[in-house]
Amino acid sequence: MAFFEDYGSDFHFFYGSAPFPGNMPAMHLHPHYEALLILDQTPAELFVNQSKHTVKPPFFILTAPYNLHKTYFPAKGMFERYVYYFGKDMVQDYAGGFKAFTDGFHQHTAIIFELSSAMEQKIRTILAPYDPPKMTETEKKLVFLLILNTLLEYSDECKVTRFYEQSPYICRLLEYMCEHYAEPLTLDSLAEQFFV
Repeated sequence: MAFFEDYGSDFHFFYGSAPFPGNMPAMHLHPHYEALLILDQTPAELFVNQSKHTVKPPFFILTAPYNLHKTYFPAKGMFERYVYYFGKDMVQDYAGGFKAFTDGFHQHTAIIFELSSAMEQKIRTILAPYDPPKMTETEKKLVFLLILNTLLEYSDECKVTRFYEQSPYICRLLEYMCEHYAEPLTLDSLAEQFFV
């Protein structure tokens, strides 16, 4: 398990090709939202907390903060991945349809969108004009919002699977530990903070 850097309210995009079989990365959690887009035709296994789900490509996965997760690709080959990390502020800034669609995303640990071929084509059309490693910050954010908008507009063309929440106490505890990791943390101080 690894704690990733807190990107806060900022927005970060990573693009890359990687060999599989393999994890992307090993089980980890972080204090920001993660969106993973895979367009290659390679089935994957998503692990979220204690749940496992086989995902048929192409797919788009949203993972909420403070949830232990990983994606595993069991077949041999290469895959292209688009990974977006974003904070609560971005969700609030663009919350209109997104918040309503996700039905209170904090109630979910992850949401999987298995894309139809028509949806995949729409997303490939959005990505086509851009060379991911050379995109500007504005282009990265624009492409992400266009993809989100497409998911909202054509969500009836997706198979949507929702992973439901783990204990809110665990989420708050993990959030507190991430925010105070540089301070001495003891069982007594955590018990005092969480009234146990």
